Amino acid sequence: MNTTFRVLVAAGVLSLCATAELQAAAKAAGQLCIAPFHARRPPESPPGIPPPPVPPGEPSLSDTTWEPQYDSEFKFFINGRERATLHDGEMVYLTDLPTAKPIRVRVTLDKRPFESFSLDLSKYDHRICLWLYPGYWHWIDNGWDSKLGCRCAATPEPTPTPSKHGSIQANRADV
Repeated sequence: MNTTFRVLVAAGVLSLCATAELQAAAKAAGQLCIAPFHARRPPESPPGIPPPPVPPGEPSLSDTTWEPQYDSEFKFFINGRERATLHDGEMVYLTDLPTAKPIRVRVTLDKRPFESFSLDLSKYDHRICLWLYPGYWHWIDNGWDSKLGCRCAATPEPTPTPSKHGSIQANRADV
């Protein structure tokens, strides 16, 4: 009986250790949510008549990036591998990203180099939300905030993150 009790205790301890390791491994996997961008659409036109051009928006405040069009396509490459394609109004949720060291993100817009940057997913509970900053046209890392359009994996509560860029309101109410 004493031997049986010891075997049961040892099995319980091993089970708890395995559960803790699985939870640590799950937390070590990074998550990246890419919020939807919203481009200006061309005005409606009668059937059979081509639509007029999109009216000009604000001038770009960036020397290196430009405004996406309603039919634009962003591609996101993580550590050299294509991981996501994003069109107007779409959101992307990437999981199982490495957290041991910062990841390298390269972005193209309409098959042209747009920007590249590093993200350290070991910070902020291994979760980062990227959103397109209108006017400057750069993908901004502002923690995990559903107000900016990141509604990926809604079950966990967002981690409060200090803002580097102030508060920005969403462009549309349906974001």
